[in-house]
Amino acid sequence: MITVALLVTSLQPFPAFAQKAANPLKQGVALYKKGEFSKALAAFDKAVQQDPKNAILYSYRGLARYRLNDLDGAMADQTKAIELNPRLAEAYTNRGAIRFVKGDVDGAIADHTQAIQLDSKYAEAYNNRGEARRTKGDVDGALADFNQTLKLSPFYSQAYVNRAAVYVQKADLATSRKNEAEARKHIEEALKDSTKAQVLNPKLAEAYTVRGLAFLRIRRVKEASADFTKAIELNPRHALAYLNRGTLRVQGKDFSGGLQDLKKAVELVPHLKPDAQLWIEKAEQGLQGKASK
Repeated sequence: MITVALLVTSLQPFPAFAQKAANPLKQGVALYKKGEFSKALAAFDKAVQQDPKNAILYSYRGLARYRLNDLDGAMADQTKAIELNPRLAEAYTNRGAIRFVKGDVDGAIADHTQAIQLDSKYAEAYNNRGEARRTKGDVDGALADFNQTLKLSPFYSQAYVNRAAVYVQKADLATSRKNEAEARKHIEEALKDSTKAQVLNPKLAEAYTVRGLAFLRIRRVKEASADFTKAIELNPRHALAYLNRGTLRVQGKDFSGGLQDLKKAVELVPHLKPDAQLWIEKAEQGLQGKASK
């Protein structure tokens, strides 16, 4: 089954605070921005030791731990930040993003909602809550959140991608009700939003994946395949783009290329195996059929 892309929620740093802060926090932020997360973590450790009651320092350290896949440590740091400063909206959003990755979608929604209550103009919190709601199947709630995100931040490319994914889901729901006119309207919105995201950020792989999914709904297979290929060029570890392109290749009787894509998708994200397995079997059967001729 061709799947709507899972779009990652993001964690939120504190740029204004970092500019004013003294070493070693400045060092940690600089290292974090360069992608040197282990060194950044060491710097943030020193900062916490120097000022153990500063909530923002714990939240920064949690960001580094998250990037190093220490989700439990990242969660603990964001929780500590909240204990020290219960009005720190960024810490709630960061913890919500971590909870989302850990599979606690309800907890993520609760944290993002708290961040919004603290700061009603916090676009990132609306975006992240929208993605959590979309994952739960609350497409109307998700759409409302992404609309608010873009009202607050009109150039937020990831929010356009996320809203496009919601429109694809709404199109699928309309199709299941045999309302093709409504489905087509939602697909047009998805195409518009995903294209807008590409204009804002041409290197955003997910924008091409979601537009590819929208193209598929209106049977524009060549455009869909081209978009999945572009997504892979931009992000060679984008498993869902491999899954979708692989499925299309098998349908087009390119069994070898399709099998390669599908296996790559499962290699990158093992829990995609149930979605890929049927098409892997079809590809293998197709290759066996060619060999026997």
